[in-house]
Amino acid sequence: MPEIRIGCSPVPPHRRSYFDRFSFGEISQTWMDPVRPQRLRAMRKLMKPDFELVVTAWRWLTQDPLDERGAAPLGLNKAHTGMLQVTDENRQIWALVAQQLRASRAHSVLLKTPNTFGPSKTNRTALTQFVKEIIQPGDLQVIWEPRGIWDYEDALEQAQESGVLLASDPFTDGAFPEQLADKAYYVLTGPHGQARFREDDLLRLIDFVDEHDEAVTLVVRGDDRERVASRILRLLETDTGLGEEEVTLDDEAAAVPMASVDDDSVWDELDDDSAWDKVPVEEGDDDDGVFDSDEDELDEEEDEEK
Repeated sequence: MPEIRIGCSPVPPHRRSYFDRFSFGEISQTWMDPVRPQRLRAMRKLMKPDFELVVTAWRWLTQDPLDERGAAPLGLNKAHTGMLQVTDENRQIWALVAQQLRASRAHSVLLKTPNTFGPSKTNRTALTQFVKEIIQPGDLQVIWEPRGIWDYEDALEQAQESGVLLASDPFTDGAFPEQLADKAYYVLTGPHGQARFREDDLLRLIDFVDEHDEAVTLVVRGDDRERVASRILRLLETDTGLGEEEVTLDDEAAAVPMASVDDDSVWDELDDDSAWDKVPVEEGDDDDGVFDSDEDELDEEEDEEK
């Protein structure tokens, strides 16, 4: 069986028990708005050294600016933001994302592109150039999660050409993909045509993962993400998949409600922002420089919209 990382999205920023149980997590809160670096540094102190994090890039880098309400942040030209354009505006936005990566000591960043970012020549070129010219990844793993009309094979081929790792939901089409990437990043939002994961769904998933030769990451989203992820962990920890005692998901947990693949909550679901206030920050750990002034501008914009 390949090396497997299991975690949830969003990761609870302040709960040490989560970091002890799992080996991975997505910081999806950063998709809506940047998280202050001192909060990320404080959260990192709660984790084991080998805990892997993925920071979700701010939506202003990837979303269609025509779909965004209000003015762009930081006084930027709205038309020159998003859609992975190689612009000065997107360079400034990426600088804030990069600061969060450094603060959290994350080795991966997730780019979520919208429905309007389809498989056109323009968008294919944009993905490749954005990664090469703005991100300049080096040792950073760039993960790309496309929406819209991309099919798995086409998206996988584009990801390989652009030097990124494709994030996909293996349950989306009802049958697991036949073409397996060298490394795989699977997002679990719910089985195709069903509202709930059942025991046999998870066992099929484990059999599918076992076919991979390289490392596999499983990230669970949805209201009961930790329960589903914990169940997958337990199944993987035994030779038979059911352990010494044949423990299955009980009636309450057998049907674990998950968000619909087409539901925007799959993309927008975030922990309550107040959760970040529970992360202990040491006195004097507030040296974020321009990030603080940028955040002040964001706060002012939010106040104006209200």
